[in-house]
Amino acid sequence: MILVVGILFIVLGFFLTGMFRPLFMMREYRLIRQSDRIPKSLLSFVAGAGFGMAWTPCIGPYLGSILALAASANSVTTGMSLLSMYSAGLAIPFLLSAAGMEWVFRKIGRHKRILDVVQRISGVILVVIGVALVTGIFEQVTQWLIQVFNTQ
Repeated sequence: MILVVGILFIVLGFFLTGMFRPLFMMREYRLIRQSDRIPKSLLSFVAGAGFGMAWTPCIGPYLGSILALAASANSVTTGMSLLSMYSAGLAIPFLLSAAGMEWVFRKIGRHKRILDVVQRISGVILVVIGVALVTGIFEQVTQWLIQVFNTQ
């Protein structure tokens, strides 16, 4: 499996550097075609539901921990404050990013050349990691780091 992941990293790295541009990766594929017949609110709901399902494995353990802490809190106020802080910590970054998207797109447009360089550097990093995975060097480095930073 590591061999497959390493090869995938190398292929995607070459893609990001621009050395490999297959036609099927240059197209945009959509499951739902946007039309006037489908309300945008329904499309937003479907996108949000998909996002929520994809995030469940990431958020579930944290939400479960907060719910357990809130349920075992000494008072309702403490439980409510824990859940409120969790909700605020989850919602505020999304609200800020939604409010600033227009500004971000303007900045990205101005710095397109820099973004192209960053993309190519990212591709080279992916190729290096892929080669390290395929050759076994990645595992050796991981074992070395565990030995060096083992604090037990």
